[in-house]
Amino acid sequence: MTLIIYLVGWLIFIDGVSWALVAMHVSQHTIAIAVIACLRRGLRRQVTTEALSAS
Repeated sequence: MTLIIYLVGWLIFIDGVSWALVAMHVSQHTIAIAVIACLRRGLRRQVTTEALSAS
């Protein structure tokens, strides 16, 4: 359950970053790269935290 809540928070954050980049007229290609990087970082951070708390 905490993973889902954590991912929802990251999705809201990524949505805000994407909106800001669109407002600044950044290319869609660059926005896609930023979104993928943020999502990857969020997933890696959560998985690492879950693994450390399990051991």
